[in-house]
Amino acid sequence: MQSMSIRVDLKSFTPPQVPYDVQCFMVARSDLDGTKYIYEVHRKSSAAQFDTILFPAGPVTGTGKKWVSIPRSDLTTSGQPVSALPIVSKGVKGTKYYGWIVRVVSNEMAVRHESNQPELKLAAEKTPAAFDLAVAAVKE
Repeated sequence: MQSMSIRVDLKSFTPPQVPYDVQCFMVARSDLDGTKYIYEVHRKSSAAQFDTILFPAGPVTGTGKKWVSIPRSDLTTSGQPVSALPIVSKGVKGTKYYGWIVRVVSNEMAVRHESNQPELKLAAEKTPAAFDLAVAAVKE
């Protein structure tokens, strides 16, 4: 099985005054009920004006990590309900890799969100406290 990584290229007009905290959330989706889960969180700091960071995506199942639950939200997009994503420590049967979210934080404020799925980006933008809880559990 081929491993996957998320590549983040940081570019700034001037050197940052304080280091950026770059956070990457790996998300899985259950084929049984469509529930989405953050199954892995990574973070790295960078004080460089230009930097490239690679975040490895681990397997969806079998992780022994313990994460904090992210509370649900009443957000909507395109008329469909969107909720903040629960974080799980073990994959559920039928769960597959779904996507990623990258947040760049400066001075304890998210300054950039990116994702390969629009609803994941929206969830990160609209529920920052929930994602802060997930990052607080990471000891990288």
